[in-house]
Amino acid sequence: MVKEYLFKTRVIVENKVFLLAEDVVKKLGYDSLKSFANAFPELIVEKNGLPKLVEETKYNNIILSDVELSNRIKHLEYTRVDTLRSRAETLRSFYPLKFMLAGGIMERKAYDAGYESVEKYINDVEYPEELNEEKATMIRKADLISSMENTKKKIDDLVDYDVLKKYKIKLIQYMHINEHGLHVEPFLAGNGIFFALYDSDYAFDELKVIDGDLVIPTYDEYEDSFIEKNYGHDISGRDYSNYSCIENILYIISNKEFEDVGVDLMHCQHLGIDFYISQTEMIKMLSPSQYSNIILIDGVEDFEFSKYITPLEDKSI
Repeated sequence: MVKEYLFKTRVIVENKVFLLAEDVVKKLGYDSLKSFANAFPELIVEKNGLPKLVEETKYNNIILSDVELSNRIKHLEYTRVDTLRSRAETLRSFYPLKFMLAGGIMERKAYDAGYESVEKYINDVEYPEELNEEKATMIRKADLISSMENTKKKIDDLVDYDVLKKYKIKLIQYMHINEHGLHVEPFLAGNGIFFALYDSDYAFDELKVIDGDLVIPTYDEYEDSFIEKNYGHDISGRDYSNYSCIENILYIISNKEFEDVGVDLMHCQHLGIDFYISQTEMIKMLSPSQYSNIILIDGVEDFEFSKYITPLEDKSI
């Protein structure tokens, strides 16, 4: 399979998104920037102090207008520019429509707030309030992204990827968001192994797999040191690295016993398996109405016949 060239740089000027022309040349398969410029001279954009650019929408138009290119590249580039200024402009653009649909309500709001003019009420009260809400939303989004980045750094500090590769163990994870923020649940997954990546008491960077058993140096409070502990492996023969976190958890819920440890927590601890999950989350996972079956597939897939995206050992899952 040929590795696809991905755009790593985008330039935003006045809320318009541009791609580097040299990246477009590589993506479309031209020999040089000069040959591309000869074919599409009107697409090359030059801005002071910047390399030559191509507007993202016009790059997409090239692909859409060429069947052969569309079949080869398959993907369009779409970058959403989300700034407070663009949100403010969107908010303002909605007010004429709001007044047309609910003018009476807005007049009443203005009157109750002591304003004779609806326009002045909007400028002084409603618009600033909505703008502050947009600011708060963007701050929460930035905090969420920051939290994800910090979590990734934390995970990187816990494991040694060379060790994982040596023992054919994958690091898989899923995310869930509640009122307390973002939570990333990482797991070590391998043949007979599905082990939560706890942030203390385990030296995951020194783990081993011996005769299929997961061995991790674990802190022993009596010895006050780390001692190699054998956690075994699941004898079911399931290779947990071939499945997503959700698939694995659903499989374990259906096939293993859990211990209620209180405070809405359930603990699953068996050979090769160790993790906690909230009772609420278990109930959600077992309720089909809580999750949408969305499958993202690269390219075009013929679904004339029923297919499983991943093999299921138990089709009741």
